[in-house]
Amino acid sequence: MKKQNNEQKQIVMISDSHGNMANIDRILSIIQADPVDLLIHLGDDYQDARPIIEAKIPVIQVPGTWTKEYMDFRIDNRRFEDILGWRFFLTHTPEAHFNDRADDPEPSVVWQEGDFDLFCHGHTHRPEIIQDQSRVRLNPGHIKEEMDRGYPATYTQINLSKTACQIDIKYLKDQQLLTTLTLNKEPGL
Repeated sequence: MKKQNNEQKQIVMISDSHGNMANIDRILSIIQADPVDLLIHLGDDYQDARPIIEAKIPVIQVPGTWTKEYMDFRIDNRRFEDILGWRFFLTHTPEAHFNDRADDPEPSVVWQEGDFDLFCHGHTHRPEIIQDQSRVRLNPGHIKEEMDRGYPATYTQINLSKTACQIDIKYLKDQQLLTTLTLNKEPGL
């Protein structure tokens, strides 16, 4: 684990591992070679994060819609996380799902209300960063296979400070950059 720095955080975000433990091991190797403060897993499958947790790397995760954890009232299916003053909304799906519980926040309502800096989801396996005025939607892609649903395996690195957020989506195969976005904000906002 990286030495704690209260002014900056290095985050890796993944989604849709679907039991591919070889790719989880690749992610673990990447973050052990270049340590991070946090790994965020956006679901499918919830248990796939276990090796990362066992490596003593802090993990925040939400379950995928078809896992037993999605029905477990003790586990948040969707959640807000505040990291260095940046508000993250974490969900597996970018929209409501018929497996949702009654108390799950509705993603489209969260998007419309805009009470977040980054709206983070998986599910579609499509890696993308979409900026719509002050709202940003981030999908780190998938690590299910080398290719799935027409998209290569990708993950996201986020370099965060109180005033800047650099988002890099990278190919899992060679860690080369696919796309990037840098956000800036005034301190305390």
